[in-house]
Order: sequence, then structure tokens, then C-alpha cells
Amino acid sequence: MTGVREPGVGPTWGERARLPGLASVLDPADPTGVKNALIDRFQRHALGCVDRGAGQRILDFGCGTGRLTNWLREQGADVLGVDASPEMVKAARTRVPAAQFEVLESGRIPVDDDAFDTVLSVGVLQYFVMDAMELEAISREFARVLAPDGRLVCIEQVQYGELERGGTLDAYRNGLAAGGFQTTTSAIRASPSRIVDRAVRRRWIGALPGLERLVSFEAARVRLETLVGGRYADFLFVCSR
Repeated sequence: MTGVREPGVGPTWGERARLPGLASVLDPADPTGVKNALIDRFQRHALGCVDRGAGQRILDFGCGTGRLTNWLREQGADVLGVDASPEMVKAARTRVPAAQFEVLESGRIPVDDDAFDTVLSVGVLQYFVMDAMELEAISREFARVLAPDGRLVCIEQVQYGELERGGTLDAYRNGLAAGGFQTTTSAIRASPSRIVDRAVRRRWIGALPGLERLVSFEAARVRLETLVGGRYADFLFVCSR
């Protein structure tokens, strides 16, 4: 597993680390921040499957500026955030001084075997899935640091075209299988999304309760073969061994 894999388009990770709020870890081109706030909300809803109570040991892999690290820590979990970008880790330490962050060097997570109950990875594997060997290496490292009954939980972009990130469902599943993981998946957001577009333009829609379920229902109805060009869908991957 290599070090930093830059986004390919748009600002570098070092440049993104200096952006305010959610722009540093979600869409740096979101002009108002409304769309990013919705995406953050949908992702946290999907991550309700993660046991994040007191005593839970969680690794936030590719933590960025500490968005989810802080969310997990506030709910009582014992969290370590790691990222291959030193600039991101520096920003995370500034934004969330009470949390623990480490720079990921040489592809090895700086902990002993069986150290975590959960490994969380959001928006990271989509930059490695196009290289089968790298994704397999990451998968084996996840397996090393997870307790025998631990789980890997990811949110990643699935697409069947030629975007600079993401890959097919089978590409993710095959790579994760190298670590001995069996994976269940569910769509949580399609892009483009009529519901999200309307919620960005009319903020009262974004305030509606249950919007997460509507967005995931919309995504579940999208046919995989249509995820080409600039289209993709965010999928939740829940993996166990």
C-alpha cells in the first residue's frame, strides 16, 4: 500500500486541508455548503450501523480533518484517526485537539494486531479500487488490525464509467475479499439526485424528517449499468469475516 493518492482533479489534499468546514473533506466546489451538509447528514445516518458507544475501539481510516473522528469520540468511542496526508492530520489536530491522530506512513497502520472493534473508511477506498493490488493490500491491513469479530464499514463511490475515482461493486468486493471479508452493500445516495438538487435549492426540503430514507430509496432504484459518464452512487459496505 502506497502513501498519498491525490484526487486527480481539483485541489490536492494539502490544499483541501486548508479549506473551511466540510469543503475540506467532501466537495471543495460546493459554493454554499448546503449540499455538503446534506451529504454529511446522509453519511452519518448510514453509519448508524456502527457501534460507537463507550469502550468501542474504532479506527477512522483516512480521517481527513477529523469530521467523523470527532463525531465518534463525542459519543464515547475510543477513536484513532489516521491519514496519509500530513496536512490533513495537522488540520485535524487543530480542529479536534482532544482526539488522537497519526500520519499513515509506508502503508502500515501504526497499531498492533487485533487493536480495533471497527474500522471505518469513508471516501478513501474509491481512490485505490482501480488498482487491485493496492486495494488488496489495504484489505489485508484492515484484517490485521481488526479483532476477530470486528467489522469494516465503508462508504464509497460506485461507478461503471471512467471517473477519476470509484469502481464497480465487484471490484470493491473482490479487493475486500483479499482480507477475508464478506460484504453486504446498500445504496445511500445517487449522483445526480433529484431530491438532493431540490433540497439544495429549497432548504425547507432539506429540513424534512426522513429525507435520508427518501434519498436512499431513490439510489436503490438506480440501475448499476447507468452509472457511467459522471454518474455514480454512494454505497455503504458492511464487511465481516
